[in-house]
Amino acid sequence: MHLAVNYDDREMVQLLLKSGRCNIHKRNIHGNTPLHLVRSPEVAVFLLDAGCSVEAVNTKGQTPKDTVRKVFERFEVHYKEKKE
Repeated sequence: MHLAVNYDDREMVQLLLKSGRCNIHKRNIHGNTPLHLVRSPEVAVFLLDAGCSVEAVNTKGQTPKDTVRKVFERFEVHYKEKKE
């Protein structure tokens, strides 16, 4: 799951989630859950809907919100520009 999320492979993320055979709370060697690694808001929504915790803290003391803040800031800017 971490690899699919890191590569923003939306189809694979959905497939893994639908299979029910992956642990969305599993952490990598840095303590990151898949939600810490998202590259797009769409994948974040998939993971949040599946129950990933926004409160999980990695080895640097960061929550997913801390690690992906830039992704969401870029999305907000892009979304605002698209609406105008």
